[in-house]
Amino acid sequence: MRLRTARLWTTHVSLTIKYVTPRAESQHSSEIHQSVWSEGLSVIECQDNQTLIEYLQKLWAARPQDVKHRKPFYVGICLGNLVPDHLHTLSLFSSLETERRRTRLTSTRDALNQKYGTATVFPASMLLARAAAPTRIAFTNIPELF
Repeated sequence: MRLRTARLWTTHVSLTIKYVTPRAESQHSSEIHQSVWSEGLSVIECQDNQTLIEYLQKLWAARPQDVKHRKPFYVGICLGNLVPDHLHTLSLFSSLETERRRTRLTSTRDALNQKYGTATVFPASMLLARAAAPTRIAFTNIPELF
């Protein structure tokens, strides 16, 4: 929603996961021994949740799954190579109708959430995630909550 509010499109998404390990490759500032895995993908210019979730699912499936990588303590998602709205170009490879439907859906959801609150409308697939990872205010970053 922040991406759309800022009238930006992304062309790169990356996923970083830090795992607790008994013997550290490095040590986190919290003194947790860790190993770090990170991967990114170039994406078609997008700003809708569904497209980003599809790419994140590909990255999640590619993460290491051996014994050493069983206890994540940090998951980060980064959107990069941002393109302003006035420079956005349509993709030759994706369906124009699909993009229109997704844009209408996200615009409607954003309007309802802006009017009635951030938790009014969200994908059903996010029900468990919202309970497991509620919005928190970090020491260095205060989220925009409308």
